[in-house]
Amino acid sequence: MRTLYGLVPFMLAAAVVEAPAPAQAQISIGISIPGFSLGYAPAVAQVEIAPPPLPVYDQPPLPEPGYLWTPGYWSYDPTGGYYWVPGTWVQPPEVGYLWTPGYWGWNNGYYAFNAGYWGPHVGFYGGINYGFGYNGDGYYGGRWNGGRFEYNAEVNNFGNVHVAGIYRQPVDYNNAARVSFNGGRGGIMVRPTPQELSFQHERHIPATALQSRNITAARSNPAFRASVNHGAPAIAAVARPGQFSGEGVVAARGAAEESREAARGTAEEANEANRATSEEAREANHATTEEANEAKRATSEEAREANRATSEEAREGSHEVTTEQHAAPTTAERAPPAYHPETTEAAPPAYHPETTEAAPPAYRPATPERSAEPTARPSAPPQGRPAPQGSNNDKRPPQ
Repeated sequence: MRTLYGLVPFMLAAAVVEAPAPAQAQISIGISIPGFSLGYAPAVAQVEIAPPPLPVYDQPPLPEPGYLWTPGYWSYDPTGGYYWVPGTWVQPPEVGYLWTPGYWGWNNGYYAFNAGYWGPHVGFYGGINYGFGYNGDGYYGGRWNGGRFEYNAEVNNFGNVHVAGIYRQPVDYNNAARVSFNGGRGGIMVRPTPQELSFQHERHIPATALQSRNITAARSNPAFRASVNHGAPAIAAVARPGQFSGEGVVAARGAAEESREAARGTAEEANEANRATSEEAREANHATTEEANEAKRATSEEAREANRATSEEAREGSHEVTTEQHAAPTTAERAPPAYHPETTEAAPPAYHPETTEAAPPAYRPATPERSAEPTARPSAPPQGRPAPQGSNNDKRPPQ
């Protein structure tokens, strides 16, 4: 029977602490816990905010006989915050050794991670329900029988792998909650049994090199950060450590919906930004058009004012000239018109010499006028006979 009490055991000694309610509104980095070693990952500083709930996922198929299941968990990096370390199948470092998962525990105002380890028995891991045989109290996913590991078919996924040593044993899970930490407000409030405390003194082996590679690969990938995946990582478990692509990769349940929600949010943000940009462009165009129209109206008004001023000046000038032209002594009659010589007849045309007849034609030598009747021409004298002397035909004008 477990006692509901806050506890954070360390690697070499257990310390029972009744936990006050934590302040979870901020994150701060404190001093590393004395005697605290992650083993499974680089040293983690103390954190004031609780880790996210455990994601729900399916177990990938067993890659080959002899591999043991190590569940996924939330780790922490000071630069990126909490990140998910995928669950994976791992070969134990020695025959007969089992994996005790790490867990987060509340201690004196901070959450601290207690590293997992290999040992002859499964020790205390905070009462966290990691699933697949880790129900919060020991491990029921398999057992050693001599030098061979046998698997509980009730909680393991064998896929297409043929496994000789199989047994069936229903597993009773202590809690169905997805809480990922022990103690503090909202945490699993259990303490280790005396037997589990005794397991603290056994020989332990830290995480293997392949397990460390799994951690390093997750820490360097922003997609595993809780701030990015919102507690539903797209890679929740893998068949082999550090292999995050290909067969054997399993997503957390709800990860696809989380991705769709994120995509919808991103699309909505983009649409909102586009709408805002379009609205700003319309406003700018409207303002520019209004300014242009205002400038045109101002220019037209100035032109009209100038035209009115010019017309007014012209009328004023014309009025002054008219007033001067019509200025005269005060009489009962109008002033006489401008001077013109008085005539009784119309003015003569332009000067031309007076003639009674039309002007003579251009000069030609005078020729005697011919009578109306033709003059009889004398008959030609007979040939061979000289013309008579003294004929009128021989007369020539004087030289």
